[in-house]
Amino acid sequence: MNGKDITKVAAGVGIGFLLCSLTKSASASTCFFVDYGYRYVATYDGPTQLLSAALGPDVWSVIFAFEVFNEDTGVWDTPIDPVNYQLVHGSLCAIVVSDMAELCGFTYIDRELIG
Repeated sequence: MNGKDITKVAAGVGIGFLLCSLTKSASASTCFFVDYGYRYVATYDGPTQLLSAALGPDVWSVIFAFEVFNEDTGVWDTPIDPVNYQLVHGSLCAIVVSDMAELCGFTYIDRELIG
């Protein structure tokens, strides 16, 4: 192998590591467990979609309460029609569940004990 071949191999390996790194970080999901007895506050990181799709089937099946912070009024709003509610990327949300589940696509901010 001469100097040019070594340079080509090194460049190819470097590009491979870069692509692998970019793919890994782009597909990384933010997940955390939510449990009964707590109110979790988190920011939604996913694309705009129905609330049920954003929460996923595990959380949707145990959801007890869900609120979105309304920046215009400064209050927490409960969706009137949760089945057809479109959750928007970047929304600040409060979540209460009736059983433990793993929530993905949200960035955890805080939790508080209920009752």
